Amino acid sequence: MSPIRAFIFCFFTFLATSVNAAPPAKIDWNDKELHWLSYEKGMSLLKNSDKQGILIVYADWCGTCKAYSEFFKHPEVVKALNGLVLMRANADKEPALSRKYGEDGEYVPRTFAVNSNGGILKEAYERQGKFAYFIGADEPDDLLNFLKRVKAAKR
Repeated sequence: MSPIRAFIFCFFTFLATSVNAAPPAKIDWNDKELHWLSYEKGMSLLKNSDKQGILIVYADWCGTCKAYSEFFKHPEVVKALNGLVLMRANADKEPALSRKYGEDGEYVPRTFAVNSNGGILKEAYERQGKFAYFIGADEPDDLLNFLKRVKAAKR
């Protein structure tokens, strides 16, 4: 096959697979048991309460985000989230919000403990600096410990 024909073949193969490629599947964050809100609705609720909030910035294409979302199905995590306002934001669909909470980078997933003004509750984090808002997807204990610190943090 000539180089030109090979290029044309590859180009049209690329177009065909790109057009037919399915978008990434939405991640299941356990909407059946947990009441997730948009950032705007969650902040509105926080402003009128004495609660704290959790904001997760994620992307549907992110494998770590998908693995992390599985923790939100664990009964212990569901119980630990009781009393918190839960918010999610897709970084691809809400880039301005992702930038707003991107002080140490716009990686995903990022999990923020927020007060009624949308400020980050820094005392809920064990580490500071780069990737401070990343909670690994290896085991739910890191998330559970984080949630304990969130509830103990000053509003």
